[in-house]
Amino acid sequence: MIKKIQFFTIILLSAATYVHADSTMAVKKVAEIVVVDLQRVGQTSKKFKSVQEKIEARIKEKVDALKAMEAQFSQKLEKLQNGAKDMNAATQQKLQEELASLKAQLEVKQRGLQAEVEREMRSAEEQLIKEVQAICKRLGYDIVLPGALYTKDEYDRTAQVIAEMDRGVVAPSQPSTMKKIENEAKKLEDELENKINSIKAGA
Repeated sequence: MIKKIQFFTIILLSAATYVHADSTMAVKKVAEIVVVDLQRVGQTSKKFKSVQEKIEARIKEKVDALKAMEAQFSQKLEKLQNGAKDMNAATQQKLQEELASLKAQLEVKQRGLQAEVEREMRSAEEQLIKEVQAICKRLGYDIVLPGALYTKDEYDRTAQVIAEMDRGVVAPSQPSTMKKIENEAKKLEDELENKINSIKAGA
């Protein structure tokens, strides 16, 4: 449900060879072109992991609420499936209506959670890019490419950028659990879909 974080290929800084002329001669400077792997920065930077932890903390309550609602749906579905033969038509109808209502609420909450996480991560990525831009300017690079099929080690500045970004940053207390949250959300969505299909099949 929740899309995997993706870093778009962008040019962080743009500059070109320039010519400086004075009264006696023209001095030509060749632009320094380097590569900074944005994806590796996002995956290994302690600062970016701290940002992810803050996002996880903000959405945890909504994830827990979604899981609780899914558990309620499962209980009602099990009650309908296992006890239908002992229920009268009115009771079955009421339980089916409750399931339909829960299904609609779950779908709304799932879409809302997905949209919120995407907004949060998009904002975090934009923040990451701005910080990388600022670091590269400070380090004096003229042109910075966000990735390349092949780069000699001497032109790869990813490690330097990560070191600058993480200067003075305390590492997160535990590994990021964003992937776990994404997997749980997807699992909830799949389970709900399977249960809805089982209701339709038994109708």
